[in-house]
Amino acid sequence: MSLKSGLTRPDPLRSHEHLDSGQSVKRRVFELENLKAAAEELTQSAHIGRCEARPRSSTIGDELVDKNDLQDIAPMKLAFPVTIESDAETLVRIRIAAMRESLERIGRFDPQRARERFLASFVPDLCRFIEADDIQAGFILISPQHDYWHLDHLYILPEHQGRGIGGAVLSDVFKRADEQRKPIRLGALRGSDSNRFYRRYGFVQTDEAEWDIFYVRHPS
Repeated sequence: MSLKSGLTRPDPLRSHEHLDSGQSVKRRVFELENLKAAAEELTQSAHIGRCEARPRSSTIGDELVDKNDLQDIAPMKLAFPVTIESDAETLVRIRIAAMRESLERIGRFDPQRARERFLASFVPDLCRFIEADDIQAGFILISPQHDYWHLDHLYILPEHQGRGIGGAVLSDVFKRADEQRKPIRLGALRGSDSNRFYRRYGFVQTDEAEWDIFYVRHPS
């Protein structure tokens, strides 16, 4: 629902810097195994079926767009196909299209920088396309850490905004995170309407930086 223009990914290993080298290696192996397990779970639950998309807004990268003229939003079929390495440029194009409006508004739109930042952190096994009624509408990337999930990216293409896709996707993520009792953390671009979107869905601000505001949503 992030998402990511100017985001800073929390370092899940920072709290373990006091461990000796042997312990650190064991910890890293353990966390990598958890990441793989979480990715497999995301794949297994990739098809939601019919979803009631009631919210009248959706995320466009870090941008929230309200469609006040929409009275009723029909149920939609959502699916989350896994991405592969060769999808990277397609994902970059989605990210740039989704981010453009919010970044131009604050004078930070730089397509090359957006491309480089995404490719530097792209993990295909953790990234999923978002398909709404069999049409590619965006993508999501969640990085499961040992005690929380980090929502790195959630982008909906501009032409698919206003259908409640972002809210429907978040609802599915919340359900799975709650089952595992995992908080969800994310960062949103300062000045972006996505801050209002995430607060609407129960995220609470925890910190802020020059360009980003950070949030957490605890399991219900």
